[in-house]
Amino acid sequence: MLNFNKVYIDPEIYYVENFISQEEIDIILGSTFEWIKTNEDGNGAYAFDEEELDELKTEGVARRFTGVIKSEEKFWWEVIVKKLRQLLDNENERYNAVPYITKYLPEGDWGLYYHYENHPDCGPIGKYTTKGFTLGLNDGWTGGEIDFKHKGITFTVKPGTIVVFPASEDYTHAVLKSGGGNRIVHSAFVYSNDFYESEICPDVFPLDTNNSKIKTITNKDN
Repeated sequence: MLNFNKVYIDPEIYYVENFISQEEIDIILGSTFEWIKTNEDGNGAYAFDEEELDELKTEGVARRFTGVIKSEEKFWWEVIVKKLRQLLDNENERYNAVPYITKYLPEGDWGLYYHYENHPDCGPIGKYTTKGFTLGLNDGWTGGEIDFKHKGITFTVKPGTIVVFPASEDYTHAVLKSGGGNRIVHSAFVYSNDFYESEICPDVFPLDTNNSKIKTITNKDN
């Protein structure tokens, strides 16, 4: 079991520096990706042809792209996801692992506007969301802080650092404008155990041999 040095900047917000090493980051970023463009409102994505980049409209919120990890997917599940689950999982909630990273372009007035993860507009999955987190994967950009609107807290996620926070309205947050280069992170969510027993829980990824959904089903059968 790994030991993590959690530093709290609020009773419910903490970060861990050097959560992953530069060598691990290099392996992730050295992977090949299938890139899709995420809609500005965060409600879905569509297949993206890079030749269309200059034709896409930008208004206020930066374009961001989801990269689906391909060539290093086994490393992702066996090393990075294992660490994330040790940090985030407990008897009440679990990290729903996905092999994705996000790239924010240095444009617009915002990286991502103010929101919180268990908002009713997030659909049926929102009520199960307990935490969000961001794991930094690169430098070479400026700005891009996570701003917690009601807490007077801003946080810059450095490469290898992870910041974890509640999904509730009290922790409404935005990603501020960045410049100078693309901001690359892994951002995902932690869900209550009820999610993994619900009909909306997605099927497991083939390489995810320690998936929370599998563990829940196994425990129920026993």
